[in-house]
Amino acid sequence: MFIYNFSGSIQMVKDVLIIGAGISGLIAGRKLQERGMTVQLLEKSRGPGGRMSTRWMEDGKIDHGAQFFSARTSSFQEVVDEWVSLGVAKCWFGEGVRKDGGGRSYCGVPYMNAIPRLLAQELDIKTHWTAERLVFQEGVWHVSSKEGEIVKGRSLLITSPVPQTLAILERSSLSLSHEDEVLLSSIKYGSCFAVFGWLDKAPAIPAPGLLEQPNEDIARIIDNVQKGITTRPSVTIHASASFTSRHLDEERVVVGERLLEAAAEYLSSMDRETMRVHRWLYSRPKQTVDGDGFLQLKGSGPLYVAGDGFASPTVEGAVLSGLSVADVIYADTQD
Repeated sequence: MFIYNFSGSIQMVKDVLIIGAGISGLIAGRKLQERGMTVQLLEKSRGPGGRMSTRWMEDGKIDHGAQFFSARTSSFQEVVDEWVSLGVAKCWFGEGVRKDGGGRSYCGVPYMNAIPRLLAQELDIKTHWTAERLVFQEGVWHVSSKEGEIVKGRSLLITSPVPQTLAILERSSLSLSHEDEVLLSSIKYGSCFAVFGWLDKAPAIPAPGLLEQPNEDIARIIDNVQKGITTRPSVTIHASASFTSRHLDEERVVVGERLLEAAAEYLSSMDRETMRVHRWLYSRPKQTVDGDGFLQLKGSGPLYVAGDGFASPTVEGAVLSGLSVADVIYADTQD
């Protein structure tokens, strides 16, 4: 179906629009497209993947978001096995390494963002595209960007972190039922600083290259050579929740120096010219909701919200949420 937009050019109305090209959005988009639906994803950053992110550095690449994932369900294990067979994931380490008792853990090959890059293949994704306003009119969602571009679809799925989702809904003057508002507002996120860069020699991190909670300021240190992402000595340091909360609004360079000082026992000198500090404002949900892995909002057109906040605060939760909501969106269109 084609309709004319306000500028007079022809524009296709997609079956489904998806705001957010993180793992949940990519998984849902692929599954819906495989079932013959037309899909468009809208992503505010420069590429897909969300927190499964890799930074391109001079002389190599470094993962600075999610570092590994585990499969606790057979459904996700099937997904992981497929990623391994396609060469974009591998088992990094087995049981007994993580402090939370988690089992076999996997990482992306050659880096974490390789997985979302694979999922993004053959999907229609607009990047650097921030959804500003939503309007449901004559059976079609109109989603406008900050620059005034409008895309249209019959169903709408939002997979952004819930605070960003609530902000979009508020800007759009879309009222929520009391039940939906209470549920969405109950999902809370923690923040995290990541510091990464090149070292002058290998760090003192035991095999297999993961050191968890060595002190109150650090959640984990990853030796990127042992992980297999690079051959040049480097680390990624994730700050603890308490450290991040105390220093959330400080200058990034100050935060970086504080974390390097906290990790000094395990590191040689980091090249300050290559040191990067990234603040993950919505690092992971610290309070999720139980349910079907998504929420269908009441009182509007076909509008769904999904992501790890509706499942578990893990890569697995994001994947299972995307799979679940895709099933329901497809079923709803067949009625």
